[in-house]
Amino acid sequence: MEFDRNGKTRHQQMVVGLLCNRDGCPVGVEVFRGNTQDATTVEGKIAELQTQYGLKEIIFVADRGLVTRANDNALAGVQGLNVISALSHPQMLELLQRGVIQPELFDQTQIVEVLDPARPQRRYFLCRNPHTAQQQAKTREALLGRTIEALNRIASAKRRAKVEKISAQVGRVLQKYKTGKFVLWSVEDGRLVWRLDDEAIQTEALFDGCYVVYTDLPAERMSKEEAVASYKKLSLVEEAFRNLK
Repeated sequence: MEFDRNGKTRHQQMVVGLLCNRDGCPVGVEVFRGNTQDATTVEGKIAELQTQYGLKEIIFVADRGLVTRANDNALAGVQGLNVISALSHPQMLELLQRGVIQPELFDQTQIVEVLDPARPQRRYFLCRNPHTAQQQAKTREALLGRTIEALNRIASAKRRAKVEKISAQVGRVLQKYKTGKFVLWSVEDGRLVWRLDDEAIQTEALFDGCYVVYTDLPAERMSKEEAVASYKKLSLVEEAFRNLK
């Protein structure tokens, strides 16, 4: 606990790192400073597992926020380490643009495995959750509705305004509702001119409920069903976090 110059308590934020086994049972915990980015702890913790815990072979299951591009490159050269994680939405779009995956391959009844010729050692597992798809579509529709209302109010203002003022107003709206990628806009003669990017909305909708789990484990060591099930077990880690708090 710390105190400010007036003697009042100053609360400190912190980041809690939790290490769990395959069953979600915590085996290690560490507290980091509140400004620590989760992804910056990964490389050091992997090294610690190999040295302090003496583990020669590790299967690291992590959510998509932990395996950044930098971590992906760094972990690729670690002897005895394999990774199971999931792609971010931009990464999925990148595979779509290169023709590695297609929207019709995502099936809610079976897991489809594909390989990327540019990275053949990595296996991708295409999955779709229909309940999540409905929720994502509903959420997007609601956020777009609020965005439309807010932008229409700005565009219908009686007085013309400077570009900087209108841009700031639009920026606040798009940031609040996280809909910037769906809106095309400009300021013309002191007025906001905007429209929805229907193509961007349709592309986003193609992936409603879709997710891609990946691993560099060969098929003889782990099936696609086991890999996806391992990723889903991260919910056990989330439960352990809740219990820890």
